[in-house]
Amino acid sequence: MSDANDESGENVMPLPETGDHKDERGFLHDISSPLAVGQGNLRIIISKLQTDPPAIDGEALLEKLRKVQTAVDKIVTLVTERRKVVRGNDPGGAKADA
Repeated sequence: MSDANDESGENVMPLPETGDHKDERGFLHDISSPLAVGQGNLRIIISKLQTDPPAIDGEALLEKLRKVQTAVDKIVTLVTERRKVVRGNDPGGAKADA
């Protein structure tokens, strides 16, 4: 198994080298959390920007956007590492589609 690390170096999940459904559920679970963080923060930003005047200052907006960026970066890392596993398990050696 290989380990995926996010930008902070935190180990996010050992990636399986089998097609086991349990492994896939773990992978999907690990993606769900940062997706929820990104989605929630984007909804807050949009909601606060739609008020007149906007109910969020520049610093608070940047903080929310940084959380979204971190969440998206984590998802990119997970997908990149998972793609390596999938490609490595292809018996024909063909590359998986991006």
